[in-house]
Amino acid sequence: MTKKNNDEYLAVQKIADIFGVTRATVYNWTDRGLKFKMESGHGLKPVKRIHPDDVQDFIEDYNATDPEVDFEGDAIDRAYDAKKN
Repeated sequence: MTKKNNDEYLAVQKIADIFGVTRATVYNWTDRGLKFKMESGHGLKPVKRIHPDDVQDFIEDYNATDPEVDFEGDAIDRAYDAKKN
């Protein structure tokens, strides 16, 4: 396993831009198990930083548990909400 460099961890907005989703979706993913690390930000609050490989792994793991779900934008959120109901 390759150690991840701190420079490779990105802000939530950048992850959202890369994967074509909203910041809220990325935060929802972290609530559902997406790995992240906290860093002190420029303000008073720490910020979440996420490695893009961890997002890809999260998506693949999620899709493996429900093969009928294809990741497209907010598809993971819609599938998760549907499973809850």
